[in-house]
Amino acid sequence: MSGIRCVRRFWMVVLWSLVLGGSATPPTQLRLPVRPANALTGTQLRDALTSLSREEREAFLYEELVKGNVPEFLRTLFVVKHSATVAGHLHTIVFVVSPDYLAFGSDADFFRMPMTPGGAQRICDYLDCSLPTRKLVDIIWENSEWKLTPQPIPPSPEMVSVDTFYAHHTMIEKQRSELGVPLGHLLSGIKKDVVITPQLFVPRDKPRVAIYGWHYPKGTPIQPLSLVHEASYVDYSHGIRLIANDVVVDGTPMRLQDVLSHPQLWALVSDEGAFVSGCRYPTPSVPTKSATSNSSTTREREYLNW
Repeated sequence: MSGIRCVRRFWMVVLWSLVLGGSATPPTQLRLPVRPANALTGTQLRDALTSLSREEREAFLYEELVKGNVPEFLRTLFVVKHSATVAGHLHTIVFVVSPDYLAFGSDADFFRMPMTPGGAQRICDYLDCSLPTRKLVDIIWENSEWKLTPQPIPPSPEMVSVDTFYAHHTMIEKQRSELGVPLGHLLSGIKKDVVITPQLFVPRDKPRVAIYGWHYPKGTPIQPLSLVHEASYVDYSHGIRLIANDVVVDGTPMRLQDVLSHPQLWALVSDEGAFVSGCRYPTPSVPTKSATSNSSTTREREYLNW
């Protein structure tokens, strides 16, 4: 983040503190423009994205988000309150999360979109949000109003394709519709989360993506915390849950990053210790038309690592 943005963020936090005056809830609206009347629907996005490389696809999606092509039901964040005893003292954090995984389109026709960690981080930066930790994923699951049953698709080279992304989205929608789950209510059990972990900052041969979750209704996650895949990898099962960076701890406004790195308060949001080396993924460079990351050869290599 540039120096100007850091200064601006500092004064926004100061102003927020003065306005809230100890309020127990952070702002609950994503800062997005009104969705254009002629914006692409989820079905149209599926068709538009199929022929693009992974890098082109995520650049396209970023532009769609900036234009406001996000369903209305995702714009109001869900308030979650969590308390824990840290160093002998009870502390409480209030944070707000997207009720569902990142999607594009309208309420009537949207598309839950898996993304690489870099592409997701770029969107998080724009929205002033973060990706969750493993502990936050568990807390969100515990507080979810609706816990759907996971629906894995058998592994194949096509699991990284847009067609499979959309097929899984329609499976989720069928289950949601059959159960009468309304849009905008906190929902879990439908995707693995792309998460942040201190392990991301351990030196490795190549950058990694960390994934975790996809809980069964009784609370057991299908996916333990894993960094087996390179950071360029994404398949149909990955979901992007947005957590606003503005949180409230013991009635005091804080930034989530400051809680994650705090010598004691980290325990409210992490079960892996403090994040002392960072808490975000690097963001991608501008893609080129020559990108071929979704080629059949690449799909086969990624499938073998699944």
